[in-house]
This record gives sequence, C-alpha cells and structure tokens, in this order.
Amino acid sequence: MPHPSLRLTHPHQAAALLYRATFGPQVNDLNVLFYQDINQWFETQYNAPASYHLPQLRRAVQLSNKEANTNLRLGVWWQYALTAEDQLRQRMAYALSQILVVSSVGIGNRHEELAAYYDLLVKHSFGNFRDLLKAVTINAAMGRYLTLRRSTKANPKNNTFPDENYARELMQLFTIGLWQLDDNGQPLVDHNGNNIPSYNQIDVQELARALTGWQSGHNEQPMTPRERNHDINAKVILGHHFAAGQNTEQDLDQALDVLFNHQNTPFFIANLLIKRLVTSNPSQQYLYRVAQAFIDNGNGVRGDFKAVLWAILTDNAVLKGQASRYSHHGLLKEPILMAANQARALGVTSLGDYWDVKNNVRYFGQGPLQAETVFNSTFLILHLKVKLPQMILLRLNLAY
Repeated sequence: MPHPSLRLTHPHQAAALLYRATFGPQVNDLNVLFYQDINQWFETQYNAPASYHLPQLRRAVQLSNKEANTNLRLGVWWQYALTAEDQLRQRMAYALSQILVVSSVGIGNRHEELAAYYDLLVKHSFGNFRDLLKAVTINAAMGRYLTLRRSTKANPKNNTFPDENYARELMQLFTIGLWQLDDNGQPLVDHNGNNIPSYNQIDVQELARALTGWQSGHNEQPMTPRERNHDINAKVILGHHFAAGQNTEQDLDQALDVLFNHQNTPFFIANLLIKRLVTSNPSQQYLYRVAQAFIDNGNGVRGDFKAVLWAILTDNAVLKGQASRYSHHGLLKEPILMAANQARALGVTSLGDYWDVKNNVRYFGQGPLQAETVFNSTFLILHLKVKLPQMILLRLNLAY
C-alpha cells in the first residue's frame, strides 16, 4: 500500500471523512470504513471504474427523446453524485470544477462539450496536476470559455494582438495566484510591507503570445495547433527565456512547466482543494503539509493528486478537528452538497429510466459548470426558500 497503515479511533471520524471525501455517507459505508485500514478504502476508490458523464448524457438524450439540455446534463451529475461507486473520484472532480472553471454562462447550451469537460476532470482526478493543466488548456470548452480558441499572433497592420484572457486566468486562478509566496506558503512583502505580485502585465502579454495558435476542438476532441497563427519569436515569461522558433505545442509545454514548477503552485492548489474539501481557514501548518505532498509524493513525483488527497483527508489535525487556524473547524456547506448528503442518507433514487432535474440552478442557487464567472461566484443561499427534504424530492424529481 502507498501510505502508512491508519485506522480511525471513533465512528464520528469515519462519518467526517466520508462527508469530505464523498457526496455523503450511507449507513453501510460507516461500518466498512471504521473497521478497515483507511488505505483499503482509498485503494478501493482508486480502483473503482470511473463514471463518465458524456456517455450517460447521450443515453439520457436517447431515452427522453430530447436534445441535450441543462436538466439532462445536471441529471447525470446528480445520478453519479448520489449513486456512483467512484465517490472519491466524483467528489474530487467536483472540487476541480470549482477551481478550473468552465461554465455554461459563457459558452451557452453546448452541453456535450460541458459534459466532456467534466469527464476530463473525472479522468485526471487521481492523476498528475501537470497532465490535467495541459488537458484543460487545450480543451474545446475551455478554449471557448476563456477565449484561447483562435488566439493569433499580433498583426500590427490590423492592430490586433493575442488574446490575454486565458493567460491571465491561468496564472491568477489556476496555478500561482496573485502574490509571491515564500517556502512556507506565506506572502512575501516589500520594504513597505506590501504583498509582492507574482506576475505583471508584461508576463500576461508574453504568456498570451506563447499560447497563440490553437484552433477549434469539439466535444471530446482537444483543440489542435495551427502553426501559421502562432507567435514564434522569443519570449520571456516570469523570468524564463523561451527560444525563438518554438512551435505551438513547444511553447505551451514550456509555459506549463514554468507554472507547474513555480514555488507558489503547490501552496496555491493545496489551499484551494483544502477549502473545497475540509475547511475554509486551514492552519499554516496543515497547508504546509499538504503542499509538501504536492511537491513530492514520497517517490520524487510532483503534482500527484493521490498524494495530495491523502494528505488533505487523513492529516492528523483534520482527524482531530484541529486543522483550522481558528477555534472552529469546517466550512459552510454549499446547498447542493447539503442536498446530496441528505439524499444519499435517505437512499434517494430516480423516478424513471434517466435523471431529469428541474430548475436546479434556480432553487439551489448553483449548479455544476454553471458558475456566474470564472471566479466561481454564484448566487447561493438566499434563494433557498423550502425545507431541504422538500427541495430534494420536489426539485430533483426523485424519490426514496
């Protein structure tokens, strides 16, 4: 087994772990987890067949005689959140979807592309962050959403320049964040006590140049290079020199390597995942331990999600409820996670042959791949006007 032997000392710990690592415990799950080594549970989850959304969406389209729409796509999400055996994978994919954001609010009703993007997150949930980063960058839905698709080299005659949208968000939201961090993950400050930016506008422009030349993909197919649109001149990004003459993919790979190996990235990604899975205010010591697992999985590998997940979910401070920097421990649970927890506890299932949810985003104030902005903002809790059990049964069109 890849991790040290670890057993829980109280059933409450088993329940807490399942609330964090899955969409909620079911009665039988508690006993299984409590009476076995946690390693066994993780290995079972790692080896469970992945539940992919696009094939199930297409099946729902056939059964319903409808076109792919929001209700059917979110119905697949609810089906797997509540019933899939690969719970840890599905929960990790949902966390990643709130970090590496793509949304229908931006690309419209391209539901097969959205399902394919979610499947990309499902596929890489136990893989390596570097591989995920490249797959996300050249994904068709991401190319539309953050407008990297068809970004071309500058044309002074037409006064056109490379699109900077994805380049900026790739640094700000997906890898290194706004501020330089030290070896402990704490912000570096200048002589005036101000945080030091981790990049500047020149870095954005240079990275945008490196990312030119990608053209349309569709559904499962990634974008492909169009070399005549790529800027082949030399570039300098975050202090790293990019040689002239590199093609579209070479520039992309070097740029992603720079960001992946940046000192900020382990702390930035660890912090975001902790906040999605465990606590809103992780202690410095807890964050540091998780970041170290990102830096080295124990075998010299950087960015291994299995090591990161293990560090997040089984940290001794987490099991003891002491991983927050404040006296309270935990996080405000999102409406759909609350509903999923309750639905799994009640054994909720579908009324028909496929899952067709109604007004999901309206009543919950959120939905998978439905964020209002790339910052994953939603209009959450204020829209909840019915009791939770009623919401589960009436709004999801399910029964138990």
